[in-house]
Amino acid sequence: MKIVVLMSTYNGEKYLREQLDSIINQDIKDEAQLEILVRDDGSKDATHCILDEYAAEGKLTWYTGENLRPGKSFWHLVSSAPNADYYAFCDQDDVWFSDKLSRGIKVLEQENKNIPLLYCSDVTVTDGNLNPLEVNKNVCNTYVDYAHSLIYSTAPGCTFIFNDLSRREYMKYDMNKECELIHDWLAHKITLIKGKMILDKAPSMYYRQHGNNVIGAKKTGIKSFLDKINRFWNGESSFVRSNVAKSLLNVYSEDMSEEKLQITRMVANYKEDSKLRRKFKKEKSFKSGKKENFFRNILITFKKV
Repeated sequence: MKIVVLMSTYNGEKYLREQLDSIINQDIKDEAQLEILVRDDGSKDATHCILDEYAAEGKLTWYTGENLRPGKSFWHLVSSAPNADYYAFCDQDDVWFSDKLSRGIKVLEQENKNIPLLYCSDVTVTDGNLNPLEVNKNVCNTYVDYAHSLIYSTAPGCTFIFNDLSRREYMKYDMNKECELIHDWLAHKITLIKGKMILDKAPSMYYRQHGNNVIGAKKTGIKSFLDKINRFWNGESSFVRSNVAKSLLNVYSEDMSEEKLQITRMVANYKEDSKLRRKFKKEKSFKSGKKENFFRNILITFKKV
């Protein structure tokens, strides 16, 4: 069995060694061929020196390129990765539990291997020194069906382990032509078009939050709620779901069941059709908690999904 860990780095010198060591010391290394492939996203610090050191010891392979930001950098990694049975996304600043890969692959090995498969898990959120932090869990992060994937994210991409069939589906998507988005959002949705996602509710890693994260855990409270509103009205989350749905239709419509086609078209085209907006609000496939349903319906009304 071969496993390839895919890591994108960017000015990661502070925590990179600790993360790389946690991958190298995975307890599955005696049972499987474990490779680490790193793409550096234009670092200006000592990240290259650290990668050179580990590469010289035969512990990883790496290459560098222009700054693409995480989503496109990981997309490039997936396209450049060697053939393997399983792949895992990895951030530069976390620490993996020693059984992260073995646990995930054990779960995937029990599933139907003839479909795309994606495993994800919970995390232990910590500060920069790996002291655990309390984070309220969102009920929307427990859904593993396709409809909810169009609206919500289930788990951080750094927990993802997926099979080769899932990777092949991912490679059909061209971020140079279609909507550019973060890698886990893309992998999540694409896998569920024809495959299955499995959520492990036990943590598999320390998810470090240190103030310089490119992507990280969302805070809770009033400020978090106001930040969320701002993201949808003026920022990075505005229209992203409808834009992604349009791209999914462009690339994968022939692979979708009739039910998945209908709900994807609903998210993609609701802004231009008042009847579709009303249907979108009532669609049971997207239902979640009362607060989330209310917030989603407000976004639909103002065409911000």
